[in-house]
Amino acid sequence: MDDASANTQPTHEAHPPRHWFRSRAGIALIVLGLLVILGAVTALAVYQGLQDRATLARRNAEAHYEAGLAHMRAGETDLAIAEFELALRLAPDYSEARAQLAEVQRTRAAVGTPTSEVYQAALDGLFAQAVDLYNQGDWTGAAAAFEHIATLDPAYRPKDIQQYRFDCYRLQGEAMEAENRLEEAIRAYDQALRVRPSAADIARKRELLALYSAGAGAAGADWGRCVEAFRQLYAVDPTFRDVAQRLYEAYVGHGDAYMGWGLWCQAQEAYEAAKAMDDNPTIRARLNDASQRCAGLAEAALTPVPTRPAEPPILSELPFGRLLFGRYDDARKTYDIMRLDAGADQAQVLVRNANQPATSPDGQRLAYHSTDKAAPGIFVMDLQSGKRWAISTSARDSRPFWSPDGSQVAFVRDANSPTAAILTAPADGSGKPEPLANGWSAAWSSTNHLALTGCDETQAECGIFVEDLSRGGRIRLTADKNDIGLAWSPDGSHVAYVSSHDGNWEIYTVRIEGGFVRRCTVNAADDAMPTWSPDGRQIAFVSNRDGVWTLYVMLADGSEQRKIMDLSMSNPDWIGGQMAWLP
Repeated sequence: MDDASANTQPTHEAHPPRHWFRSRAGIALIVLGLLVILGAVTALAVYQGLQDRATLARRNAEAHYEAGLAHMRAGETDLAIAEFELALRLAPDYSEARAQLAEVQRTRAAVGTPTSEVYQAALDGLFAQAVDLYNQGDWTGAAAAFEHIATLDPAYRPKDIQQYRFDCYRLQGEAMEAENRLEEAIRAYDQALRVRPSAADIARKRELLALYSAGAGAAGADWGRCVEAFRQLYAVDPTFRDVAQRLYEAYVGHGDAYMGWGLWCQAQEAYEAAKAMDDNPTIRARLNDASQRCAGLAEAALTPVPTRPAEPPILSELPFGRLLFGRYDDARKTYDIMRLDAGADQAQVLVRNANQPATSPDGQRLAYHSTDKAAPGIFVMDLQSGKRWAISTSARDSRPFWSPDGSQVAFVRDANSPTAAILTAPADGSGKPEPLANGWSAAWSSTNHLALTGCDETQAECGIFVEDLSRGGRIRLTADKNDIGLAWSPDGSHVAYVSSHDGNWEIYTVRIEGGFVRRCTVNAADDAMPTWSPDGRQIAFVSNRDGVWTLYVMLADGSEQRKIMDLSMSNPDWIGGQMAWLP
């Protein structure tokens, strides 16, 4: 080998081995192509003035897409792949780019091998273009470019790339936050923390902004959640944005909502919290109104509640599911709604100062009659969150029940009057009650039939009537105006009820087809409040046959009656009471 040829031989010190070139062949060609397009991207960013980042990102993606098509036509498949991939990075929903990428990947051809110098120069040029985007304030475009460099070669200037990526996302988050685009700012901060999880200042910003966003999103829809989010934020940083004003407004909004529901004392607490933040004439007037209403409670509400005795023991297990019922408290002279679960050793208080529970068809909400003299009427409670709202705030309304689709809550107005009427209202509390029918006891079946106790227009024929609310038509099932306490079987085939037409109050069932009546209880005491088990095979009821009001369960034909638990000595509203049995 002569000296000239020896001087042209690459050495290991001067150049990497040949297989190193092959491994980077596609990457280098990709980078070379990107240099040209990034110049166009930069020009486009300047032209747009960075006024609309979303539009700019889409236009950048389209530029890469067009460049990819040009490379495809020229047979430069690796460059085409790079362009389509970058277009998708900027616009992930770009279906045309995704389709072309799949096509070019299927027809990829071999390409020449570049030198390491070309590869290094290409990366340097790509890095310079990314820095230009960064210096122009295009944080989105710069972040995409730096991310792409990190994907192409993780070993290329890793510390610099990481710092730029972090700063891009941090600055993007701050820009979005300044524009009040809170959700986008939170996502940008999440990206910054992905790059640098130890950035405590960004983590704090993200936490504060998430609380602020949660509170702002709940305003007007869920004041309790709104108050809680802004209260947490105020405790952490009372100077963050306008959190003090937001928390004040949340307290006022919560107080106004309580006033609308007739919950005067809860409204008083909310207004007091608002007044502590901003003592002004408007809030003082609202607080004074709520305070006067709260102070007007009955003496029973102002008297200290005596210590409750131990819960009565379970005498026999509930067969299955959950049973909700009202139990009278002799000391407080009011009802509480109790919940008894199958297998439980005692019942639990679910709602204070309430009775006549009725669950929605999906079992997620509870309608009930409030016995709280400060907040009478019909209320609905979400059984998961505990949130409550008023359907009616009149003490004249009682005995709630649900429409089969759960969109309406119906109830009886003036149940003990000859002019008793059945009304219905939206279950979300958004509308006023509207007349549905006349009667003093009613229930709505899963088949959209309304059973009611009332009389015809002449007042000559009374008893249980059934109306088909879907197709129209009305039939009379029984002939006694004392057939009350109606409860539909789950399949809509039978109605259970109580009646005194045999001399004392007993429980009966009547089949809708044929009108067949079955007497289920026979004794000298009072039996009442029948409710069907979810499978329609059993009926729960109450009876005072042993000198104390007790909860019983029997088969639907009246057999196998057994005690479940003692309730109370008194039960003044046993005639109008009702229960609910959930799976």
